[in-house]
Amino acid sequence: MLESSFFSLLLILMGGFFLFRNLSFINDSTKLRAYLESSIKGKIWIQKFGIEKTIQISRFLLPIGILMSLLMIGVGIYTAIPVFQKYFSNKNRIIYNKAGLEFEHPEDWIIDDSKPKEEIRRVFIEAPDEGIVILMLFPKSEAKELTEFAKSFSDSTKDNSQSATIQDSEFKNDQVLQNHKTLNEYFLATVKSTSVKHIRIYKRIDFDDKVSFLIAQVSMEDKDSVLNDFDKIFSSVKYNK
Repeated sequence: MLESSFFSLLLILMGGFFLFRNLSFINDSTKLRAYLESSIKGKIWIQKFGIEKTIQISRFLLPIGILMSLLMIGVGIYTAIPVFQKYFSNKNRIIYNKAGLEFEHPEDWIIDDSKPKEEIRRVFIEAPDEGIVILMLFPKSEAKELTEFAKSFSDSTKDNSQSATIQDSEFKNDQVLQNHKTLNEYFLATVKSTSVKHIRIYKRIDFDDKVSFLIAQVSMEDKDSVLNDFDKIFSSVKYNK
């Protein structure tokens, strides 16, 4: 993150410097002449073409230099956007703590933990737009291994889904969250003839006498907007009796 922000800042500063310099040269021929007569490259051009011809060539090239400067600033701003998104996503986060379960989440996400005393506890953590995390807490003696649990959960959603048809399910161990090794399911959800590719991310966390399964789900087209929040939630889950 630090390297990305430094690169973005460098592009913006360099672009701004060259933009200001090129604009000043367009507006003031005396400054342009003085620069050409003092710079190494300018002296080479003057020796080859003469001062007046060099000034003409330079004035012709200045608009291109201005466009390149604007491009540098634009690329710098564009590459800085993800950095600022990550930074601000760490702001306005709150800690949820109830009946021994604790995790951190964005303040505008909705929490449904209406039955905390059930033997198998289910907590729904829903984003305001797209994305949901389901946290399930099992007694350790009843908890399955991650792959078995994930396939069982997937089969259950296929059988019980009333609004969507789930198909083309595929499990992979690819790296999706930056700080976690997870089992990931890719599937196609079809609602009223519209099909959308989704990802479901599974992780098992062991506590003393409990096991937590985290299931995060979002459409592939929206995943980049919530993956950092998924990662933060997964990283912050704690349980104490």
